[in-house]
Amino acid sequence: MPNTRRPDGSPPERKAPKKKRKGVRRWLALAFFVFLGLMIGGAGLAGAYVYQAYQDLPTFEAFDPSLTSIIYDRYGNKVYELAAKENRVLVDLEDIPEDVRNAVIAVEDRRFREHFGIDPIRLAGAVWSDIKYVLGVPGSQLEGGSTITMQLARNAFLTLDQTMKRKVQEMLIAIQLERRYTKDEILEQYLNTVAWGGQAYGIEAAAQMYFSKHASELTLSEGALLAGILKGPSEYNPFTNLEGALERRAIVLDLMVEQGYLDAAEAERLKKEVPQLKRAEVTPTSVTFTGDWYVDHVITILTDPDEAAKYNLPTFTADDLYQKGLRIYTALDPEKQRIAEEKLWEIMPAATVEFSGKEDTEVPEAAVVVMDHRTGEVLALVGGMHHDHMLGFNRATQARRDPGSTIKPVVAYLPAIDLLGWGPATIIDDSPPRLNEDGTNVWPENYEYNYAGLQTMRWVVEQSRNAAAVRTLEAVTPAKGVEYGRKLGLPLVTREEDPAYNDENLSLTLGGLTRGVTPLEMTAAFGVIGNLGQKVDPVVVTRIENKYGEVIWEAKPAVEQVVDRAAAWLMVDVLKGVIKNGTPAYETKGWHGWPAGGKTGTTEDWHDAWFIGFTSEIVVGVWTGYDNDEGRQRLPYGVKNWTGAGPPTRIWTAIMDEYYQEAPPDWERPRGVVQAQYCAMTGNQPSIWCPQDQIKTDWFLVGHEPQPETWFQQVEVVQVPFLTTSDGKEIKRYLLWQEGCEGTPERLTLIKRPTTWVKHPTNPNNIWRYWPADWWREVPTEYCTPVKGSGSGQGSGSDQGMNPGSNQGTRPGTNAGGNAGNNPGSSPGGNTGTTPGGNSGTNQGSNRGTNSGTNPRTHTGTSPGGNTGNNAGPTPGGSSSGPGSNAGSPSGSSTGGNTGNGSRSNYWSNIGGYLDGNPGSSGGDDAGSSAEGGAGTNP
Repeated sequence: MPNTRRPDGSPPERKAPKKKRKGVRRWLALAFFVFLGLMIGGAGLAGAYVYQAYQDLPTFEAFDPSLTSIIYDRYGNKVYELAAKENRVLVDLEDIPEDVRNAVIAVEDRRFREHFGIDPIRLAGAVWSDIKYVLGVPGSQLEGGSTITMQLARNAFLTLDQTMKRKVQEMLIAIQLERRYTKDEILEQYLNTVAWGGQAYGIEAAAQMYFSKHASELTLSEGALLAGILKGPSEYNPFTNLEGALERRAIVLDLMVEQGYLDAAEAERLKKEVPQLKRAEVTPTSVTFTGDWYVDHVITILTDPDEAAKYNLPTFTADDLYQKGLRIYTALDPEKQRIAEEKLWEIMPAATVEFSGKEDTEVPEAAVVVMDHRTGEVLALVGGMHHDHMLGFNRATQARRDPGSTIKPVVAYLPAIDLLGWGPATIIDDSPPRLNEDGTNVWPENYEYNYAGLQTMRWVVEQSRNAAAVRTLEAVTPAKGVEYGRKLGLPLVTREEDPAYNDENLSLTLGGLTRGVTPLEMTAAFGVIGNLGQKVDPVVVTRIENKYGEVIWEAKPAVEQVVDRAAAWLMVDVLKGVIKNGTPAYETKGWHGWPAGGKTGTTEDWHDAWFIGFTSEIVVGVWTGYDNDEGRQRLPYGVKNWTGAGPPTRIWTAIMDEYYQEAPPDWERPRGVVQAQYCAMTGNQPSIWCPQDQIKTDWFLVGHEPQPETWFQQVEVVQVPFLTTSDGKEIKRYLLWQEGCEGTPERLTLIKRPTTWVKHPTNPNNIWRYWPADWWREVPTEYCTPVKGSGSGQGSGSDQGMNPGSNQGTRPGTNAGGNAGNNPGSSPGGNTGTTPGGNSGTNQGSNRGTNSGTNPRTHTGTSPGGNTGNNAGPTPGGSSSGPGSNAGSPSGSSTGGNTGNGSRSNYWSNIGGYLDGNPGSSGGDDAGSSAEGGAGTNP
């Protein structure tokens, strides 16, 4: 075998085949080029990816974070925050305590002041932590590595999607932010945009949500707690996890010590301090708070074009209102709002039980409006008993209801004063003016189901008499009534607007409207009266500022003198009497005698009850009633009827007693108003026929003072049987005398009624319900019937006492107001005793009267007044023409009652017997039996 070894014994060198060597090299080359390609391709792809991410970057002009709009009260206090998803209020960096800023930097970005937007050290550490987490190393966790600048880039410009593209964009934007802004500017923007849990975005919202204070008021302990929350707002929410939040705060404090922001001893002290958490009282999700109904109206008028137009406001979209950081200043007075809300809650439930007599009766709804009528500012709004959710049904501004009698001064009496020159002493006939539409009843009927007859405007307004109001509107005309209502701000419908359904009818003055009115509208209308005819449009929002504090809108309400000041002053003077003597007097008790006016209102079948009252400064309107969801529902009843003179007046009085601790200033009397005497029976100048106690003094427009007397007339009358009562009593009446009639004629001085009244179609002789109470005072319109074959009648002797010019000494004995002496006469209307002021002498002869007294001028005494002595004379029920002028128990169907004992004879004794015992016959407010129900027994 050949020896193939080398001389040194080593095996011979063997060369590899050429073909095999070439294969290895090829693979190595391929691997190199693949790696190189991957590197180049990866770089290219990475570059392309970065380029694509860069191309999709938002522009900095788009940086406009969603900002919370804030509603403020009249004193600049925050009432409510308007936010969509993010509740954010911008604050300047200098308004954030430095310790709080340092706490955030310490825990979120320790090298914030050193890096260029990206912190390589922190980023590398985050990558290493993430690798360990993926490998399952115990104690490891995922970290983002984002700096404060990168977080700002994400919060302000990007979404929260966890993608590589978003992360790259975050870095790119952070670099640009660092180039464009200073570190302080970046920190300020970050603290105003970062999420702190719930709807709180930014440190101001967080300070409000957790501590109910401004960011500028935060302590280091509170600031460190907020800084710790940033890691996980849900996990470290101190309201739900206080222990975890405090542990997180301790970490923040330790980091501050480590980075030189805080002394170690101070940090240990702060760790032991438990912050006082206090939830924000007003947040975007609040439902019930002081002013909730008011805020609802503010939002409505800012976003509803129709409502905005009423206040001359610009219209805002929802995005504008909830995201543009508007500062909305209002006229809201929080103290007046609180009082109005509390009085409703206190009075309404108790009144429901009181009037119904049942504990389970549903409490009606209610609304209150308070305005400063001098400026138009709406100071308070309560839209219901409970505020269940924002932007619910606001009865103060959205409930259109009939106003009842509250509208009478607006559409009837005020126009009558302004247009016709009427005044408080104008005599208005409270008698049935017409039949209803189907002719089955007289219309309108009064609340008491009786008619008081000729009365002054002052009295019929105080007692809220329906028939008198209709007669007043007849004189004014319904068209003018609508015109004045519209002048005062009521949305009344004219015939021109709607020929078929409009408010130009006599029902207008009773509150029967086509569309109804809201409590705000009705209150504002009375504000015009309280402001002596000057209308100032309601003001809810006083000014609006943008997020930079620039005023973009300011209230400039229209001011217009729509009614003559003198006329409005007279209307105020009449309505002042309502508070003291009228339907609400039982509840107001005259309101301390302080100057204030008002009017009650109750709609048909007791569905709505109102009271609107005012001073020279403010006007307060109160409405009560059930919602009409399932048809009209009557207000609580059973014990008493719920009327405007009841709970609404009670609420008004309680509110006003809180608002005022001393008397408000009285209205200054304008020029054009004078005082003058008048006869309360006729409204004319006092004459020899007007009883002394019926001579009154009141205010009149210059040029419209009382005119000479023309209403009294002397007529020859005779008594004839008229009615027989159920107990067998016969009632007689006077008819005009003519020759051949039976009976003894008398010459009497009676009143020629200036208006006519209708009788009931099926019950024409019901003198108690359907005739005016002073019917016996008016000149008869019917003649007696002569007896066939009779002679020429009585003698023709002349009656000296009936000649107004025959005796110039004392007043004639018409005694239409009442006698102060002893009247023992027996004739119907004749006084045979001694009357004050009488002349001595004896009338004996062929007089047609039965005058046997010593005063030839006082024998005609029809004596319709309230007598103060012992009346043995023939007075008709002791009735007084004065409105409730006699103190004592009401003993007559007329307007007042008598003080003495009335023992009547002959003709009038029969009527007096009924009138003394007729419940509710008084037109005044005796025992609470008032025109609006009062608080006593209702007829």
